[in-house]
Amino acid sequence: MDFMKDRFFGSVIDYVDCHRNFRNDVDDLKKTVVDLKRRRNDKVAELLTVDDSEKEVKEEVQGWLADARTVIEIEMPDIEEEVQNVPYLSRGSLGRRVRQKIQQVREIYDRGNFLEGLVIERPPPIGTSLLVENLEGEVDVKEKIWGYLRGHEVGMIGLCGIGGVGKTTIMMHINNELLKEPIGFDKVIWVTVSHPLSVAKLQHDIARELGKCHLESEDELKLAPKLMNVMQRMKFILILDDVWDKFTLQRVGIPKPTSRNGCKIVITSRSIDICNYLGCQIIKVPPLSKEESFNLFLDKVGRDVLQIPNLEEILKLVVGECAGLPLAIVVIARSMREVKDICEWRNALRELHQCVVGTVKEDSAINKERLIEDWIGGGLIEELGSRREMHDKGHAILNSLENNSLLEKANEEGYVKMHDVVRAMALRINSIGPLSCMVKASIGLTKMPNEDKWTEDLEKVSLMKNNISYIPSKMSPKCPMLSTLILKGNKRLRLLPECFFANMPVLKFLDLSSTGVKHLPDSISGLENLTALILRECRNLEWIPSLAKLKALNKLDLYDAGLLVVPKGIKMLVNLHYLDLSCPRLEELPKGIISNLSRLQYLRRESRDWSSTEDAIRGNEVTRLKKLETFEGRLNSLEDFNNYVKSRHFERLSHYVFEVVMEPRNYLILRKFNQNGCFKRVLLGHCNIGGEDSLVLPDDVQDLWFWDCNSGSDISVFLKNTTQLRRYTLMNCEEIECVVSSLSSSTAMNSLESLHLSRLPSLLDLVKVENIAASRAPTFPHIFSTLKTFSISGCSKMKNLFPCKLLQGLQNLEKIKVNACKEMEEIIGWEEEEGNQTTVAFILPKLRELYLGNLPELKKICPQSGVMLGDSLNSITICKCPRLKRIPLCLDGNGQPSPPPPALQEIRIYPRTWWESLEWDNPNAKNVLQPFVKDQRVPGTGLFIEC
Repeated sequence: MDFMKDRFFGSVIDYVDCHRNFRNDVDDLKKTVVDLKRRRNDKVAELLTVDDSEKEVKEEVQGWLADARTVIEIEMPDIEEEVQNVPYLSRGSLGRRVRQKIQQVREIYDRGNFLEGLVIERPPPIGTSLLVENLEGEVDVKEKIWGYLRGHEVGMIGLCGIGGVGKTTIMMHINNELLKEPIGFDKVIWVTVSHPLSVAKLQHDIARELGKCHLESEDELKLAPKLMNVMQRMKFILILDDVWDKFTLQRVGIPKPTSRNGCKIVITSRSIDICNYLGCQIIKVPPLSKEESFNLFLDKVGRDVLQIPNLEEILKLVVGECAGLPLAIVVIARSMREVKDICEWRNALRELHQCVVGTVKEDSAINKERLIEDWIGGGLIEELGSRREMHDKGHAILNSLENNSLLEKANEEGYVKMHDVVRAMALRINSIGPLSCMVKASIGLTKMPNEDKWTEDLEKVSLMKNNISYIPSKMSPKCPMLSTLILKGNKRLRLLPECFFANMPVLKFLDLSSTGVKHLPDSISGLENLTALILRECRNLEWIPSLAKLKALNKLDLYDAGLLVVPKGIKMLVNLHYLDLSCPRLEELPKGIISNLSRLQYLRRESRDWSSTEDAIRGNEVTRLKKLETFEGRLNSLEDFNNYVKSRHFERLSHYVFEVVMEPRNYLILRKFNQNGCFKRVLLGHCNIGGEDSLVLPDDVQDLWFWDCNSGSDISVFLKNTTQLRRYTLMNCEEIECVVSSLSSSTAMNSLESLHLSRLPSLLDLVKVENIAASRAPTFPHIFSTLKTFSISGCSKMKNLFPCKLLQGLQNLEKIKVNACKEMEEIIGWEEEEGNQTTVAFILPKLRELYLGNLPELKKICPQSGVMLGDSLNSITICKCPRLKRIPLCLDGNGQPSPPPPALQEIRIYPRTWWESLEWDNPNAKNVLQPFVKDQRVPGTGLFIEC
């Protein structure tokens, strides 16, 4: 009770005191707020002197400033207004609030000391935003990159492509998008890498991006572990743009990205080789499509350009010259942005076309081997120990050019092409460099450039693939420095002036291939420094002056030239390494010419009609060529061939094609089979092979042809010593009854990939099963275990193709083609079929293509109780097989509707009525297969040879 009384009287006393001292308390509050305001102003002034790019205001300072502002700018004006209007009797109540506010303001004032400062070091930003062009296309590429950045499996990503294709732009966009959505990265680091590479500069650039500028004073060795220590404590993505040189992450001090640390590194480079060296997952950036290219061009040039009448087609042609390269498109668009005159646009198109296409025909493919040969002939590849080593060097250079996106793979195997824009850039660079060239290729020239264009400093000239038909009769360009002259592909050029080469004393490489010249001028005989003379496919060429003085000549290529006789003086070319004498009209090859050229590494002499042996090469001449590596040509007899093989000279050769053809038959059809990947071939045509010792084959032969050979019923006895046979062809051999007759001959098939049998009227069996079964072998050998392609045609006595014992060795077979075997009844035989009701599965796991044509007696593909299992089968052709009533595909749906074979794409048939007559094991098989059925429009009636 006393407590309540004291509290009551105390409150009254306090109220009275607040009422009595109201004015003094209000004055004290005003003074205290003024002090707070002064302190706040001082702190704000101090903050204005801080560089906010490096430091930021402490959160407690920000809170204090907010509290001070509330008191000064909001609460104090309200109190002052109440003081002005407060009734006299209410002063005590307001006075209490004034005293409370005094205490609050004093507390805020005291909190504003900040003895440790107002700011702290600003933490470095997650990354740097980059100014970037709009991105057109490349959606797929971006999605792949984002997929790898979000995933855990790939830590190193290599973005590769030709210069100007948009690699940097793509990554700039991704950099900026990562700043908005970091997807878990602590730091996004962008560094443009210097060329040539400076590891120290790369380290310093990374340190600067990490906000560790103080590390820049360190040298390379000391900085690497410090960088490593900093970066190991964060989850980073490092983008290294425009990398030209190889380096290691450890040397720089960059932690290797792993699934555990979650870090990523993206490299942009023209070189696939560099990205592979760093262990990157490669992503290639393709050129833009036509539509994407045109949209990008319009964005940069201004879409109002489409309002100019008749200009759109020209615009598309201009864009087409840029070949899908964003950089080229943007540069050209900006340079033409204000152009409204259609005449200027046409002129720009003409100049651009000349610059880009005027070097070599657009999109022209270049044969790799021919290109390397030209490099060797032109001295661009230094002379090494062997021609094979020089070709290896050439392929290494080509691979490097491809890896650096300076060359592209062409559609055809063994060919490359150069991007038109890259070619134009190369010529532009060359035009301002030390080498003086005149390159006017594929631009439609009809006459030789005027003599004043042939300046004395010219070193290389290419006028290839034009329409030059005339050279003035007295033209003799004075080019004392000229080393290379290429006129090939000017098919209308018929005549070269006699004095044309008189003032080209150091000319080394001369290419007149595919021109129409009928004879070479006498001045060519004086080119004593000439190392390569290329006259391929000069079909009108009838005469060449003496070559006796051309002692430096390293290469003479006369393939398909029209010469009737061997050029005079060829015996004197003692430094000749390469000789192609495959002239179809060459009547005689004098004895002793070949053996006198002791330095030959490459020798080719194709015959065409084999009408005599006068133009054949003698085996004993070839054996004298101790440096020979490549030989293609005809030997003049089977005895000559056998003696050559017995000499073992072929072991020196990395590539050979030996032809022994003893009658004037047309075997030109065989020439088209030359591009099959086999480097060592023997072709025997119309040879009488009698006893077992009458033929000796090189044991490393890879491709073997017998055509019109009489050898008795068994030709396989000659194969027993061959160990590398990959392709085997038997054609028009009337007496052959089997392909493999014994266990010893079956071993020759251990590496066989292709077997082709055509017009063998006595052939009964592929393999004499009973002979091999009776041998001492513990089990039946898997003959043909490496075979991929098999074709047979015109073998009229053959009834059963694959007996069951042979089938188990055909597990790699991909193609089966059977045509025009008029007695063929069954493809796959099975000895135990009679009375057997169990379904037998015949498995050919890699079979992709089955062709059966013109087989009037064919009744079964396999036994009635059998089915074929082959998930890889994608093409079936059945043409003119009227007695065949069943397609034995396995379509078991396990009680559900049967699915088609997973890889099946087509079933070609002829005639259509045959399909309707088929019998089916599975009731819904016809409906399942019907969508794949197509008519075989041109039924095969001739003999089939697989090329």
